[in-house]
Amino acid sequence: METMNQYDIAIIGGGFGGITQGIFLQKCGYKTVILERTGLPGGVATAWRRKGEYIFDGATNWIAGSAPSANLYFLLKDVIDFDKLTMIDPDEFIQIEHKGEIFTLYNDLDKLRQEMLRIAPEDTKHVNTFIETVRTTTTFGIPFETPPEIMTIGQKLRFVKENFPFIRFYAKWKKISIGEFSKGFKNETLRELFTLIFPHHPFFSIYAVFTTIAWMSVKSGGYPVGGSEKLLQVMIDSYTSLGGEFRLRAEVDTIQVEQRTATGVKLTNGEQVSAARVISTADGKLTMEQFLGGKYRHPELQRLIENDAKTYPGLIQISFVANKLFGHLSHKLNIDFETPLKVGTIEKSNDMMIRTCPPESGLSPEGTTTFVIHIRVEDTEYWKILRELNRDLYKQEKERVAEAMRVTLKKRFGDFEELYVDTATPATYERYSKAYKASYQGWAPTPQLIGKNLKKTFKGLKKFFIGGQWVWPAGGIPGVARVSRHIAQIICKEDGREFLKK
Repeated sequence: METMNQYDIAIIGGGFGGITQGIFLQKCGYKTVILERTGLPGGVATAWRRKGEYIFDGATNWIAGSAPSANLYFLLKDVIDFDKLTMIDPDEFIQIEHKGEIFTLYNDLDKLRQEMLRIAPEDTKHVNTFIETVRTTTTFGIPFETPPEIMTIGQKLRFVKENFPFIRFYAKWKKISIGEFSKGFKNETLRELFTLIFPHHPFFSIYAVFTTIAWMSVKSGGYPVGGSEKLLQVMIDSYTSLGGEFRLRAEVDTIQVEQRTATGVKLTNGEQVSAARVISTADGKLTMEQFLGGKYRHPELQRLIENDAKTYPGLIQISFVANKLFGHLSHKLNIDFETPLKVGTIEKSNDMMIRTCPPESGLSPEGTTTFVIHIRVEDTEYWKILRELNRDLYKQEKERVAEAMRVTLKKRFGDFEELYVDTATPATYERYSKAYKASYQGWAPTPQLIGKNLKKTFKGLKKFFIGGQWVWPAGGIPGVARVSRHIAQIICKEDGREFLKK
């Protein structure tokens, strides 16, 4: 059995969590290797390239902290070379077309206020509360500088004192869901439209909406030209230029443990990768049950799984490349189906979210427009089991859903010729990432979970950490970067090294 070179740290998972973890650790002087089970980096944030020119982005349509006007930029700049990216800041976050009404969620707060009052002039008080709360949110940053695990009592007391206005503001709003906040609108139309800002997520904390619109309003929520593919390449280049090693098609079977200390990993092909520490940025359930064989406990993760805590749902993503341009279109749209569409055993969807990708997005060839369509799906097992048991029926179901999208698109935008159609279902995301419930972003930012720091270690197991999005609701690029930074800081503290001094 072949034994690989010794590493300081082996990182399981080549998504944003693994890559940000690798960059931070390489900058701290550690020798790392990232082990990715597939032939394509990115994890759930992947992009599919077809015929060399069509790119279907499975994730990145905006980045919180894309400019210095939000404090998350100063977290991300250590792992993302923004000088190598061109960012686009749309005028609208989303345009919602529902029951004959159109609601444009402008990123300019004054325009957004006017738009909401156009729909519901009787709701001036609640609209003003929303707008002014978003404006206040722009004055706060999300703390990331020091992990609570290594703060002294004095540092914790100083943190509370310095951040008390933010802590009080956050505590007030995080406990209210989007659905609950929307009940403050008297106008039924605006109430319904408001819950579609994040389609199918009324159980999210309203604080998630406040922060999103706040980042957009200060132009620190842009998306990179070239999407996930370009962003990943910039990050991979940074990692490898620092001396990090990246291994694709290196699927982990188990984490090797000796005397309750992680000593490396065993791959499914029998190879062993020895390391002084191991970090898993892969799925939390997979890490607990397979990689560690259920031998070590993470009570918080176990409790969330046992209690069926809310996750981001699975996705059906079907993308159409149209042979024409359509003039100005909102960056994202949410539009209704004429009749509910069956997407599971009994589950139906009433609408679909469309990301429009003209040539300037870097995702469509000149003279074309790509429509990337998402339908949120709770019944992810339906698609997984269908693919396993009856591949022909699975393909038929994908085409049935695609046809409903095609009809809706052409009714909304007019006829066009399809140059290419690409389909992905929750079964696709599960195959690529083995994510729990095929969730694309881990635990949902509910009032109970938003901002919660889950433990990054397992009871009784030394030299092992769990990172990635499953220990920071609600994941995302800044979320996993924050977790990666904190793990690197903890390791540096353990080893007596200065953080980021290489």
